Amino acid sequence: MSQHNIKPAPDLRTVAAANGRRSVARETDWIGRKLNQVYNQTLAEPLPAEFLALIEAISDRERSSDDPSKS
Repeated sequence: MSQHNIKPAPDLRTVAAANGRRSVARETDWIGRKLNQVYNQTLAEPLPAEFLALIEAISDRERSSDDPSKS
């Protein structure tokens, strides 16, 4: 197959406008809203017990290394 037959991919903004679809800006806004929704749902989830235990262990370790009486 020669390289002369290969066509570049169409510009999606042009295709969307030509086909009367929603504008790219509206689709980008929709994607942004959905990503924000997933992010907020993830933030609202509690930390797993294993993570809390690791955080506590690290905090204890840092406290003991900062305390000169423990040396």
